[in-house]
Parts: sequence; structure tokens; C-alpha cells
Amino acid sequence: MNSQWKASDIRRLRDLVMTPFALEVLDGLGKGQTSTEAVPADTDPAVVETAVDRLRQAGLATVSERGHGERVATLTDRGRRVIAALERFEDEGPESIAEKSDI
Repeated sequence: MNSQWKASDIRRLRDLVMTPFALEVLDGLGKGQTSTEAVPADTDPAVVETAVDRLRQAGLATVSERGHGERVATLTDRGRRVIAALERFEDEGPESIAEKSDI
């Protein structure tokens, strides 16, 4: 674990992982999907909004308002770095991100 991480960082990570569909939305945004495209079609919109809000709170996404109350989520630079780190982790194992503190 990165020695620079604080307890608040760990809590935000825990909250993110425990939020239904938050990681699916993160992954989908990274693939150019909307938050609703990233989850099963029958997912309650309130659940999707909660996932998006959790990503925003973690600094991984921003949300902009469009017409008719539509909210659009977009990855932040930090969100893109997290996705890249998760991909490295999947491809190369935990050592690939253990020494890097770029997220």
C-alpha cells in the first residue's frame, strides 16, 4: 500500500467499491459509454446516479448538466489514471502499481 495514503483515502476507496455499479460505470466511462450504457438496461436510475455521485466524490468523474435535467458524467484525469492503474494491475499484477503513486 502506498505509504502516502490517508485513512480518508482508504474510506473513499471502500465506499467506491461498496457502491453498486460504481466500478462498472467507471469502466464504461473509460470505454466511452454513458453511465446508463455501462450497466444492465433494467438498472434503477437512482442506483446509477448514486454510482456516478460516488465517482464524483472520489474525484474520478465530473458531472455536467444538460437540458431536461440530464446529467452527463465524464472521467477526470485522476479517473483515467485509476483506470490505467487497474488495467496494469490486471495485466501485470499488484507489483505494477505498488511502487507508483500516480493515482
